[in-house]
Amino acid sequence: MVVHVTKERPEAVFSWTSYNHKFYWIADDDFDSKLAFTMLQILLELSKTSKGPNTIVTIPANG
Repeated sequence: MVVHVTKERPEAVFSWTSYNHKFYWIADDDFDSKLAFTMLQILLELSKTSKGPNTIVTIPANG
C-alpha cells in the first residue's frame, strides 16, 4: 500500500487523514493500494468481537 504525505490538503483522493500538521492519503487511481486499504478495514472489523478476548490481527510490514 502506497501512502503519500504532503503539507497541503490533497484533492480528489481515495482516502486521507491528517496527523501532526501533515496529510496522509491514498491516490484515487492506485487500485492496489485501495484494495489493500479496504482489506485492512475488513480484517479490523472482523477482529472485533463481543465474546471473550478480542482476536489479534497481525499484518507483516516491509516484508
